[in-house]
Amino acid sequence: MIGILIVAHEPVASSFAKAVTHVLGQPPVQLDWLDVAPDARSDDVVKNVQKRIAAIDGGDGVLVCTDVCGATPCNISTQLDQPGKVHVLTGLNLPMLLRAVNYRNASLNEVTEKAMAGGKAGVMQMERGNASDED
Repeated sequence: MIGILIVAHEPVASSFAKAVTHVLGQPPVQLDWLDVAPDARSDDVVKNVQKRIAAIDGGDGVLVCTDVCGATPCNISTQLDQPGKVHVLTGLNLPMLLRAVNYRNASLNEVTEKAMAGGKAGVMQMERGNASDED
């Protein structure tokens, strides 16, 4: 099973973890998060992310999801990217995270692709009458 780590600006990461738990009715296993404080030192965050990746990697890899491309959580996580072992996605949204959690018995590459597709499909302009349209 793929581990999932949310690394985002405080309190975004913990809020997404709570939202996933709310939707699923229970906390998913091998899901962890790190809220990065505004005054956090980069080297401390790197160590913390490394520790959390090691803790949730059951041998199948870890998908790290971050909130904003180019910001500290993303930049630090990207340093730890390892093809086939640790993948990093940015632009986190709830559909992306739910897709990752629901498909994480697949390979890391497949989970990464499913998460990206879920994130993209979850962004749409809503107009009266299309709230129940399915993709």
